[in-house]
Amino acid sequence: MSTIRRRTRQRLNAPESLEAIWDAGLPPPEWAFLPGDHREELSELAFFSTDAGPYIFAQDHPHYAEWMQALHSSRDRQA
Repeated sequence: MSTIRRRTRQRLNAPESLEAIWDAGLPPPEWAFLPGDHREELSELAFFSTDAGPYIFAQDHPHYAEWMQALHSSRDRQA
């Protein structure tokens, strides 16, 4: 009986993911300011940063204020 060896899978960030943009030290994209499912991810980034990113504390991000604005404006106003 043969065995199948699989390469270990590593989670890679898509180039357009919020986490990759955050880790690159860039401001949030325009679509991050719109209401949508990405609000939870914005919340995690704004309060906890990322595990493997260069910023130990979220407040150290150079565009932190803009990320917080994106978090606040992405709230669904119809609720």
